Amino acid sequence: MLSRLSVLANVLAVALLAGESLCQRKATPVYVGCFVDKLPPDRDMLGLVGVAQLGIYSVLHPSQGIVSRHDMTVDLCSEICIYGGFQYAAVQNSNECMCDSSYGSWGSAPEAECSNPCSGNHGQVCGSSCGLRSTRVPSRVHRFRKFAASAAPKLVTTAEFAGSLGWDVKTQSRIDCAATCSRTASCSSYRFNSSSGLCRLSNFATAFDKETGDVWIIG
Repeated sequence: MLSRLSVLANVLAVALLAGESLCQRKATPVYVGCFVDKLPPDRDMLGLVGVAQLGIYSVLHPSQGIVSRHDMTVDLCSEICIYGGFQYAAVQNSNECMCDSSYGSWGSAPEAECSNPCSGNHGQVCGSSCGLRSTRVPSRVHRFRKFAASAAPKLVTTAEFAGSLGWDVKTQSRIDCAATCSRTASCSSYRFNSSSGLCRLSNFATAFDKETGDVWIIG
């Protein structure tokens, strides 16, 4: 069965607005187009499959990678996806959001088939039964905020998660670790082990579930 997606790209820098225990990531979505989607397991955008919680947001259907909220808007979906370092955020069915770093696997669709209003803002369009709007983030603010892992936004995954939580590189110091993250387009957070000199980078702007120690998040 086919359904429709509407896609946007985010061309502005991301601002990370951090409080004492919470990061809220903002972006400005720019429309790309309307695209065909399919029902599970053949959905176009699968970046959140296996994720149960991303920052302050719960993923209602981790097996499908869908965040469903009654207050869904294009801007909210963009904000959710930026937590995971995804290039695109997609809204569909008025109240659903999906994320990935690519889109359009099943081709484009007529604009008229992506016309459902967003449940959180009837002045915005949130696709149709599988409509997506995607945001792209080509530039970021290279500043880090330090959090105790217990106070940082959390990433909670399920057994279905097939992505990567992070990757390790060897650095001489925490400053080198920060510089490596800043130079790496897909890096949104890092941790540094001073004993081993191991620098763990992640595209998620969160702490991992049950993680201890400190985490530095781009902001």
